[in-house]
Amino acid sequence: MPMSVTYTNFGGQLVHENRGGTESFYTSDPLGSIVDVRNSSGTQTFSASYWPYGEIRTSTGTNPSQFDFDGALGYYRENANRAYVRARFLRKELARWMTVDPLWPNQLAFCYSLNRPLDVTDASGMGAVLVVACGVACGACVACTAAWCGHCGLDPECWVACLRDFLEHAPPWQKFVCGAACAGCLACLIAFLISLWLPVCLKLCGLICSVVRSNFPAWLSCFNNCMFNCFGRPFLPPPSNDKMPPWLPDPCGPGTPGPGIPKAAAVASSR
Repeated sequence: MPMSVTYTNFGGQLVHENRGGTESFYTSDPLGSIVDVRNSSGTQTFSASYWPYGEIRTSTGTNPSQFDFDGALGYYRENANRAYVRARFLRKELARWMTVDPLWPNQLAFCYSLNRPLDVTDASGMGAVLVVACGVACGACVACTAAWCGHCGLDPECWVACLRDFLEHAPPWQKFVCGAACAGCLACLIAFLISLWLPVCLKLCGLICSVVRSNFPAWLSCFNNCMFNCFGRPFLPPPSNDKMPPWLPDPCGPGTPGPGIPKAAAVASSR
């Protein structure tokens, strides 16, 4: 009989598992990589550090699960160099995805996390997220809100009066910092919602056009129109894995670590 495993997450990140009665508690770094695992008695059973694109740099003990690099976000290790990230597979030693981004051309075709693995993740496999930047922006916005309007609770009139008081009496530097933080947090939220909505558009338009169109040219025309109405831009056929269109000679940009490039160079290029 397969062993049952129950996972616990907090804020969308893995923090604990119970594997057939054996408990493990996970600690992750700010990016989401598992750096420490302890058992129910508090004894460390696994620790690790990572190269920027996910290969294990050093480790001690045995990881009880398949979650290591960005594992708290759900990156599932298939083997030492490959991880499954919901929509596709990541080749860590190549610093690239194995297949085209489902959101291409809204996202780079094969590039992992905009070539910024030290502060960007892609837990959906479809769109990079500036984890650290978004976390700082939203944290600062919440702090500003709590400092000025934390007493308002759910009272809308209090919030309106509090906002007016902030605009009239807050120092200029505080207005700038709080305004920039909340604007950045809102941008992160909008980007996240868009990343959720676009796959819905893709599936919905594909289903509709498959029903009403019988040949590929007619289907593609229907799909383009549907995507334009759904998302505000037409669909473009994605490139194949081995041949890029002439207007995208290098989908990941210059300096991308690839086969034969030392990990030290990858570290340097990520800073």
